[in-house]
Amino acid sequence: NILGLSSTGGATRMTGTSMAAPFVTGTLALLWSLYPETSAQLMRDAVLRLQKRNNQLFPPLLNGEQALWNLKLLLKKSKPIRNRQKMNYVQTKTVTPQRIRAGIFPQEDVTTLPQGSSGATTIPNTTPEVNEEPIGIEETTSYSTIGYIYAVGSLSAVFPNDGLMQEFNRIVSVTNTSGSGNKLLFTILSNDKYRYIAEEMQWVMEINNVKTYSVTPRGSAILDEMIESLKKEMGVTSYQVVIGPRSPMGAINTSGSEQLPTVICEQLYNFTLNEFVNNIVTETKVDQDVVAGLFQQMLQKTDNSGATDEDRAINYIALRYLNIYQMADGLANKENNNKPLSLDSIAGEPARAMGMRKIVDVVFEYKECGSDNIIWKIVKVDTTGLFPFLVKEVETNQPRP
Repeated sequence: NILGLSSTGGATRMTGTSMAAPFVTGTLALLWSLYPETSAQLMRDAVLRLQKRNNQLFPPLLNGEQALWNLKLLLKKSKPIRNRQKMNYVQTKTVTPQRIRAGIFPQEDVTTLPQGSSGATTIPNTTPEVNEEPIGIEETTSYSTIGYIYAVGSLSAVFPNDGLMQEFNRIVSVTNTSGSGNKLLFTILSNDKYRYIAEEMQWVMEINNVKTYSVTPRGSAILDEMIESLKKEMGVTSYQVVIGPRSPMGAINTSGSEQLPTVICEQLYNFTLNEFVNNIVTETKVDQDVVAGLFQQMLQKTDNSGATDEDRAINYIALRYLNIYQMADGLANKENNNKPLSLDSIAGEPARAMGMRKIVDVVFEYKECGSDNIIWKIVKVDTTGLFPFLVKEVETNQPRP
């Protein structure tokens, strides 16, 4: 609702990305003029993460002053002021080829066998020695992409090796930190003093209780949000949404015995079911039972990993297109002597005319209660890039056979 000049003369009010882009671009330009050496990724994080996004599905309003404060904080965190600590403990083991961290991304790892190793070896007991190699989540784009992921599941932190777990337990003991499970992990990993542990943790996304992806944070701000996701309470239904490019298989432990497809997380949403329902109800005024029912139905009926264009389109619609909840409310409470309808299936299929873009038709099939009458509702989504977006509003139609 921005007042501006009309191309036909006079003033007019407009909305949408055409109005948002100049403000965002201007804010970025001002920030870059103050910190010209800052990476594009840090600039992006400073503008997008203006407040805690844990239970929010809608981006915050642009705030230049807060973006400046956020950028200063991110720059402070990104400085390589800490040193990598080696976790060496007395143990006898069989030396096998190990994946050595050559970079932040698993596909940059190399497989190597320590010099002179030919079987069993004893690692001496030492206090963690300091290696002068600085660590920190690097802001880099040097990874290979084999597709995009838009997945809804549950994120968990995993110790990649026994050494890191022992160091974690030592800190818990020395600091007399109470708690267990995710609560204990959050307490330690969210402490900047122990950031070196947080940066070595592996993250795994489960979808329907199946380990599906190894998730690598794109930068320090994403790592902070992943740590925040550990605050979820036991017994409360919660979800994490991971959006990012998919990379080759990566190990989630040092031995390399367990590997999963890797996702470089560019965007993370973390929310409980109640938070999601309340957000949608506030925006649409739809009955909360309708919202909760449709959202859970979409997750159950599609049962997808968020990897194909069709999967990504459906997950995007479920999370970001509010009109489907208003549509469901209207169909479930039909008036004018029409019978209410119930959702029978949800499917995604390539649109007939796409050109150079990847367009997906998300088809909702509703059946009239007590009869065989069927109504199809179709939403078109563009899945060409990392972030899907709406192409055409929901319409009533019959999909091709």
